[in-house]
Parts: sequence; structure tokens; C-alpha cells
Amino acid sequence: MKLVIQRVQRAEVTVEDEVIGQINTGYFVLVGIGQNDSEQTADEITQKLLNLRVMADEAGKMNRSIVDMHGEILLIPQFTLYADTSQRRPSFIKAGKPNLASPLF
Repeated sequence: MKLVIQRVQRAEVTVEDEVIGQINTGYFVLVGIGQNDSEQTADEITQKLLNLRVMADEAGKMNRSIVDMHGEILLIPQFTLYADTSQRRPSFIKAGKPNLASPLF
């Protein structure tokens, strides 16, 4: 499982002019699920995400987790995080198939 995490003050996802997800201060996260990922992998990476201390404390230092600050998380599935771009045409063979990835997401 791979995550790309961005701290945000605000984020939203729009599909066909309809907002389908939005948050205020927190994390915007792209989630890639690989073919060998499991519930255990998802649980472990979720705990890492929740406890990652990259949010600013009162002194402005990255010392707080998203849980500490009661922040929000917007997750976006992104199979392209598993792209093999060693050739001119990307391969996504390492990405988890939808029947595996959807329940883990």
C-alpha cells in the first residue's frame, strides 16, 4: 500500500460538477493498493497515517498528529501509484485488482 499525503487547509473532490468529498484542515491522501496488500497492511498503514506527527503545534513545530488536532482526512483511491513507468507505456500490473482494492480502501 502506498500513500501520498498532503497537509491542507481545505480540499475537495468534484466529479461532473458535483462535490463528492470535502474537508477543512487535515490530510488529502492518495491511496494506492497493491496486489499483495491485505487487511493487516491496511490496518498498519492506517495507524501510521493517524499517528504521523506532521501537524503544527502551538509553537509552529511539526509535533502533532491528525488525531491530536481533530483534523479531517480525505482519501482518494489512486491505482496509478503502482505504475511501472520503466517503458514508454506504463504497466499497472502491480496495482490491486478492484475486487481486492475496493474492500481494503
